[in-house]
Amino acid sequence: MRTDLWEFFERFSRHEIEILTQAYPRDTDGQLPVLNTEPATFHQLCVGLAMYRNEFPLVNLPASMTDGLGDFSLDAIALMLGPDPVFSADEAEELLDAATDRTLRILFVQAKRWEKVDEKEVIDFGVKVTRFLTYSAADIEKQLSIGVEDRAQEAAENVLQYWRAYDALRTSATKVQVTAVYAFSGDYTAPPGVTAAIAEFEHNVKSRIAGADARMLIYGADELLAIGREADTDVTRRFEDMHLVELPTTTGASKAYIGYVGAQSLVDAIRPKHVADTADTKLPDARLFFDNPRAFIDPERDRNIGVASLRKTLAHASLHDRVILGHNGLLIAGDRVALSGTTLEVHGTQILNGLQSCHALFEFDGRLDGVSVPLKVFATHDEALKDALILASNTQQAFGEYDMLSRKRELRNLQPDFEINTVRSSQLWLRLKPAEPPRGIHSRNLTPRQLLDGFIASYLGQPHTVHTGAERGR
Repeated sequence: MRTDLWEFFERFSRHEIEILTQAYPRDTDGQLPVLNTEPATFHQLCVGLAMYRNEFPLVNLPASMTDGLGDFSLDAIALMLGPDPVFSADEAEELLDAATDRTLRILFVQAKRWEKVDEKEVIDFGVKVTRFLTYSAADIEKQLSIGVEDRAQEAAENVLQYWRAYDALRTSATKVQVTAVYAFSGDYTAPPGVTAAIAEFEHNVKSRIAGADARMLIYGADELLAIGREADTDVTRRFEDMHLVELPTTTGASKAYIGYVGAQSLVDAIRPKHVADTADTKLPDARLFFDNPRAFIDPERDRNIGVASLRKTLAHASLHDRVILGHNGLLIAGDRVALSGTTLEVHGTQILNGLQSCHALFEFDGRLDGVSVPLKVFATHDEALKDALILASNTQQAFGEYDMLSRKRELRNLQPDFEINTVRSSQLWLRLKPAEPPRGIHSRNLTPRQLLDGFIASYLGQPHTVHTGAERGR
């Protein structure tokens, strides 16, 4: 595999593919699912990029994988009726009843980690796709039963499930669009034999299925890298109205900042970029929260007193022009970050803490002038550092006066930037634990400087005393 493609695959396998596909399921009971922490395979990478480029819903990638096993040896099959993905014959019938757009789109993907495209493999891929599209139920079941055992059985059943859905739709569809993608790891030079195989496949499908459009695409290393760069821009976000101070560089992160952001600018930056990304464009883009502990529960529930208090505070219109949110703030991670003035660009954006707060802010979209949110930003590929910072950012404990900003000489110069002396204590909102006893108003008003201390401590590898268990590597 080419070095540049291998490096991209290594990065993609742990990071972008999870954002790109929203691969982790949501449990409606509020329990964290058992996460698959295995790196993505090259086949998954190719399938994800093929689905992205051909505008198939990436959230459904896991269900589309057929593992390249069994006689059909297809790595993925995906169906859509109009704008809706289809997974079964039952779903197909339900969608047909209500469909206004009866265009049937089908995507087939075959991926090989070979350096060269194989003419025979491309021909074989075209034959298998054509069989899927033209066989009867008996033919499909017979073909899938040949040599099927162990893991191949599950793949065969998956192929059969998609064929039944296709069979339920093909006679009622007003148009059939077939896309077959063959991906490999080397350079594609369009050899004559492969070009002829592509033309033959497209001709066969069009001649055997009335009114069908068919195309076969070959993705080599250059094509995969180009699609990957395009896909990465969808989780690259530009945040305006940033007021940040850079932290000293430490091992494991290339950049880190602390500060605050205008709440309306934050909401604008994390909207879905495409309507199809979410059923409701009034919600944050779910792809930005894939590694957030609360992304697997209902983000709109008042699961902590802070979010309930935040909603209550924002509901008072008289506060909108002056309130500063003094809670734990948002934790944003990226592969790369670049700050220019008050604009921050984050590549590979992940919001690791603050999901429920973001949902609360979206409820007041357009009414957030003057509201600011504390912010912690860092760029890293270090998963241990990322985990430590998530722990540090989720603390609910109070800070003492002897915090990291005061304690670390190289950070002492940052302290004035986070006093925010222009904000009167009566204008500062603070998350309090339900059991916390009432105290004087001034002692209750912690500054964003204090609230960001745990992040700084963990970032520098010297956890604050109130962040037990937030050490790097745990």
